[in-house]
Formats: sequence, C-alpha cells, structure tokens
Amino acid sequence: MSGLTNKQHIKVTAAGSKKGKDMLGIHETGGMVFFVAHIPECQGDQEALVAATQAAVIATTPTELAMCLLTNSDEALIMSYVVPVSCADSLGIDEWLATATAGFGGEIVKRTDTSLLYQAPANTEDNLFPHKMQDTAMARSFELLRSKKLMVDDDDEFDIGEMYAKNGIEW
Repeated sequence: MSGLTNKQHIKVTAAGSKKGKDMLGIHETGGMVFFVAHIPECQGDQEALVAATQAAVIATTPTELAMCLLTNSDEALIMSYVVPVSCADSLGIDEWLATATAGFGGEIVKRTDTSLLYQAPANTEDNLFPHKMQDTAMARSFELLRSKKLMVDDDDEFDIGEMYAKNGIEW
C-alpha cells in the first residue's frame, strides 16, 4: 500500500470487492466463469488495480473465477488478469492477453502462474489512446469469450428456467 493513501486503498478495495461480489452473483445464477470489468476508481494506477483485483478475488473465494480488470489514465492502460488453474483449459491467460491487446505495444509488468499485470502506454503517433485501448481490449475480450462459448451471446438461445434449475433455484 506504499503509494496509495489509506482512503484511496479503502476506495479501490471496496470497488474491487463489489465487482467480485457482482461476478460471483452472475456465476451463481448463470454459471459464467470468465469476466471482464472496468474499475474506474483505480484511475489508471497499477497499485490501485492490484489492490482492487485482490479484493475481487477474495470476494469470490472459494469459487475460482477468471477475470480481466481494467483501468486507464491519460498516460496508460493497465490490465490485471487472473485465470485460476481450474479455468486455464478453457482459456489461457496468454491467449486472452494476446487477443485483447494485439497492437498495443505494452508489456507485462508482473506475472505469476495464474495472474499478470499488463501496461500499455499512450502512443499518440500510433493513435493509441488509453481510453480507446481499454474499449478495444474489452470488446476483443468479449468477442473471444463469446467465440469460446464462455459468455452468453445475444444470438444464443437462453432458457432462464433451465439456468435456475441447474443452479438449484426454485421459481
């Protein structure tokens, strides 16, 4: 927590925890395991996004969910990926990152077996602006998840009764 004030840390962990609880709720009702979400409270700060990601993971424990959390500033796009081993057969962290960030010219800042932190700086000469890169990365991620049937597609037939029954919800 070295660069964040206590107030900032509380704010970003609360935002991450809320995103995690939202993801868990969607998982419990619809079975989704892969998620993409913007965390504006992090304001393009790496340390803030790491804290928010940790809070999201804690909020979803013991359920293992894969997630890509994003934030941006005028200077850079920051992305945090978590892909638990139980999810990696469906979509690996490297494929997800490569697809979402193709052409951004960024770099992996930190990596573990199941997570990574990525940063792509703004590059006005190549028309790479962090907000636009974030929108592009999210759209590419959603498309990838849809193509692998890891996300409900608008064209998919969706039976809410079947979903409820699958998850033990009486209606």
